Amino acid sequence: GEMRTIRDGSREWYVYDMSCRLSDDLTVYVRGVTSVTDAEESFAVTVRLALILLPMMVLATALIGYRFTRRVLLPVRRITGTVKEIRSDADLSRRVGLTGADNGRAPVHRDEFYALAETFDGMLEELEEVFRREQQFTSDASHELRTPVSVILAQCDAMLSDESLTEEQRSQLALIRRKAAGMSEMISQLLFLSRADQGRQPIHRERLDLSELTEMIIEEQQMLADGAGRGIRIESRISPGVEADADETLYIRMVSNLLSNAVRYSHDGGKVEVILEERDGEVRGRVKDHGVGIAAEDLPRIWERFYRADSSRTETSHSGLGLSMVRWIAHAHGGDVSG
Repeated sequence: GEMRTIRDGSREWYVYDMSCRLSDDLTVYVRGVTSVTDAEESFAVTVRLALILLPMMVLATALIGYRFTRRVLLPVRRITGTVKEIRSDADLSRRVGLTGADNGRAPVHRDEFYALAETFDGMLEELEEVFRREQQFTSDASHELRTPVSVILAQCDAMLSDESLTEEQRSQLALIRRKAAGMSEMISQLLFLSRADQGRQPIHRERLDLSELTEMIIEEQQMLADGAGRGIRIESRISPGVEADADETLYIRMVSNLLSNAVRYSHDGGKVEVILEERDGEVRGRVKDHGVGIAAEDLPRIWERFYRADSSRTETSHSGLGLSMVRWIAHAHGGDVSG
């Protein structure tokens, strides 16, 4: 009735005896024996197997889980990547491309994520078509408006040459001509941006001395500023010998737009600063006015078309397209612009 431990050398057993009396002269004894050593060895083997198999099972589970999760989240990654690419280069022709097959291999299981990707591609197609129609309308409308505006300008010039006009008539004709000239400039800018959006604006790069070219642009803009009679002066700090491969016409338009914008919003008798230098292998330019300024929350949006920050900076002759052209020209030459 008691558990005993019997040891023989390095081996050990548990022994348990019990008796059962069947009759006065018959008693049955039952002995149970088990090897403690064998049990411990079996347990040790089990522990060793567990130590070996458990990491392998964890690794296999992690690998299977990773592949499963990666496959399930593939459409999400593709959608996110496509959105980032569209935001970086504004190319609405990009597509997620998960229409039932994965990279040209066998068709994959279609679930809600793949349905989302197809919906996203359909939305992009519609947006691209809308923007294409808008660009085409802008281009067509600008072309159609050029002729009547040119006729208005020509007729105004002809009538202003008539010496029999009264001062009031001459003043009214001059106002009409100024408005028509503003419309002509806006139409020209719209055509430029329309060609740029459609990839039809050519860029003819050549080696230019930007220092000399910028000085020439400053002289021209200073003459225009003097003609306005506001007493604004343009000061420059141009490093000599700054060269780059650029389109001369586009560079002139970019700097002229920046200077005219700075002069327009400068106070009477103020100044505009122009800096051009080469630093760390890059050409860096800066145009600074000392006018009414722009609120910090409006700065990121001043490069948008037709955007005007506030009424203090709004003029009827200002189309709101000049800075959009500046940004496109800078990006077309591999550069950037900020305010």
